[in-house]
Amino acid sequence: MPDDWQPGFHDPSVIAWLITIGYLVAAIFAFILGKRYRPDKTAVVWFSLGTGLLFLCLNKQLDLQTWLGLTARDFTREHGLYQFKHLIRYGFMIALVAVASIPLVVFLFHIWALLSRAPLGTTGLALIGAFILIRGTKYYGPRFPYEDQVIIEAVGLALVLCSFGNRVFSRLPRPESGERST
Repeated sequence: MPDDWQPGFHDPSVIAWLITIGYLVAAIFAFILGKRYRPDKTAVVWFSLGTGLLFLCLNKQLDLQTWLGLTARDFTREHGLYQFKHLIRYGFMIALVAVASIPLVVFLFHIWALLSRAPLGTTGLALIGAFILIRGTKYYGPRFPYEDQVIIEAVGLALVLCSFGNRVFSRLPRPESGERST
């Protein structure tokens, strides 16, 4: 484990905790929708989204990408490869994009009908994806102020929560005309 990274909560601000809780709620909504659509193939999409959102919830406070970067830095120093750090970093990024793009394209192909019926959630997921790309290139890409990154992430998450929440709560049984709702 790198000396300059410790497990624990890395962003104790109010907005970071609200975003963390938002990811958790969005993941719960996705799991509820996955259970609702079982055994339809749409359930796999919802469970996949729920798993991804749960990971983002954990990562928001644990800052695992920093741990990975520091671990890679220490590894290159220990093995005399530090002078090749940029080459290794770009090679890793290219390999990651190549490996991740294949399942992503297949995933998007299979869920296109679902995405087209939920433009709000799709836009939110795209903004969260943009935030992940911005954070992933923070050391060697264009510089985005932290406040702008938080806005992109928060707006994307809000759209996802609205879309998923609408799907979760729109299927609840409605009270009959003479009954009081609780």
